[in-house]
Amino acid sequence: MNKLVRIWGGILPLLFMAVMVSCEEDPVIEDAEGLPLANGFYLAKEGEDPIAAQQLVSELVEAEGFQTQEREGYSANYMFLSAGNYHVVNVQNREITQTIGGSSEDLEITGSDCERNTINVVAEAAVDGAAFSIPSDGLYKVIYDQELAEIVTYKIEVANVIGAASEAGWGHADAQNLTISGTPSADGVTFSATNIVLRPGEWKVRFNCRWTIDRRVDPLIGQNDASNGYVALTNFGGTFDNLVEGGANFAQADGSDGRYTVTATWTAEDGFVVTATQTEALDPISFDPSNFAWGIIGSATPTGWDSDTDLNYEGVAGGVYSWKGTFALVAGEFKFRTNDDWAFNIGFGTTLTGPDAGDLTDTGGNFTIAAAATYEFIISTADEGDSWSINVTKQ
Repeated sequence: MNKLVRIWGGILPLLFMAVMVSCEEDPVIEDAEGLPLANGFYLAKEGEDPIAAQQLVSELVEAEGFQTQEREGYSANYMFLSAGNYHVVNVQNREITQTIGGSSEDLEITGSDCERNTINVVAEAAVDGAAFSIPSDGLYKVIYDQELAEIVTYKIEVANVIGAASEAGWGHADAQNLTISGTPSADGVTFSATNIVLRPGEWKVRFNCRWTIDRRVDPLIGQNDASNGYVALTNFGGTFDNLVEGGANFAQADGSDGRYTVTATWTAEDGFVVTATQTEALDPISFDPSNFAWGIIGSATPTGWDSDTDLNYEGVAGGVYSWKGTFALVAGEFKFRTNDDWAFNIGFGTTLTGPDAGDLTDTGGNFTIAAAATYEFIISTADEGDSWSINVTKQ
């Protein structure tokens, strides 16, 4: 009997351990009911469940001085949409808790260098509001701003390269547009161009030939007043490994002169990916326009003789490098100089061209204008800085 008890005493703990191991190894079955989505706002086609690819996420907006800032209640994303009627929906704990919409209309805004200025706006987005229409299949930037209670949709049709590293400089050039390759779909959209010349310097990729979408109530008020609206970003910078909306410019390295195939590819999984693949190396140029940051200075200018007001480098075309600026001047004197320094400057005696060159007279080597007016100046060189000319046009 004692022997039998000892045997069962040894078996029972083993059986208990086996039961415990079996219970620990059973998989935990999660509640699979509801939408398999994280909490947040989504765009949802009428009659369909929202999907992860159409989530609106927290995104930066523009701040003063071309910086970026967070905005409470602002969410946006790029997403492929098929034609149909949509709402913004709020998903919480795997359920739709709000359906948001309202009456929408097309608005014409400014800012695109290729005339893509139509956005669609639900101006008074509200819970249980009507569905709004997406008229055609395509890639869209979608914005939901709770402060203004508005939904913005903007179809993205082209990307483009812009910056001092490119032939067109910081001015727009259709030749640097990246057009859609293949058929856009929910699987992906690719914008591409070949033979883009890039040299050492900085550049960015922007969409629909614009930097931003300005949704300020009063555009004359700065960008840091949340109640006045926001300025949405439509450009990418940073690095190829870490794209940032409105981020720092891409840096084209020394010795990388060449022709490139540039692509900006969107997928639902990765968002945008930008690549630049050199297809032909080019000899470095001896003239570096980045060494000539032209500015205007003088008693006729907005900041007097204390500081420069800069011109914008427009790029090179046909071997001619040019810088352009438009300034509201008062009666007085001025000169042009580079790099906020007097080491290299030009005044009267420089070749003047344009319809209003005669408005500029000489006062001791300075330019002088007799009356207040707004002028556009284009400074250019066709011989890599050996000589300069200034085109003068009154606005």
